[in-house]
Amino acid sequence: MSRRITEVKGLSKTTLDKARRQIQQIEKRNPHKGQVLVPRKEDPHVKYERLLRQAQNTGRIDGPFRCCTCGSRYLIREDATGCCRPS
Repeated sequence: MSRRITEVKGLSKTTLDKARRQIQQIEKRNPHKGQVLVPRKEDPHVKYERLLRQAQNTGRIDGPFRCCTCGSRYLIREDATGCCRPS
């Protein structure tokens, strides 16, 4: 939980006054004051989404069998053992 500078005990009066003035200046300059800001959804990364879907479908993500070398996961044990082996 964050506290405002004016709530911190032990600071001198001049420091608190300076902090109050700075906070007031920042609040005056805020163009979005009183508005609800809704974050916009970013554009999807098409290639990343496609590769991720392909990896999930082939079992490389959350598959039961893991390659001993690179750690990729596969649905079939033979695919996992032959993953990083030279052909």
